Amino acid sequence: MYWRYGPHDMPALKSVLNLFQTDPEFDDPPMSYERVAADEATQNPQPRAVTPGYLEYEEILGDTFEDMRNGADVREALGTAVDRIEAEMAKYT
Repeated sequence: MYWRYGPHDMPALKSVLNLFQTDPEFDDPPMSYERVAADEATQNPQPRAVTPGYLEYEEILGDTFEDMRNGADVREALGTAVDRIEAEMAKYT
């Protein structure tokens, strides 16, 4: 099964999600947490509400973490991120 060896993203096929309920691999933590998630995905799936500003927030944090991985000063990078986030969120108030 690709899910076991691939990225471990939540499967979209109900047949695979149903395996989470019966496969002994999902009896104990941490895999048992996947069983709970699969149960939620098959019982009452609801799309996540659209959060104003989330895409901007996600992009800014991604850029910031990338900058820090590439050697940017952490305090400066996070300070810049705060300024950028505040500026982007201002348009939603």
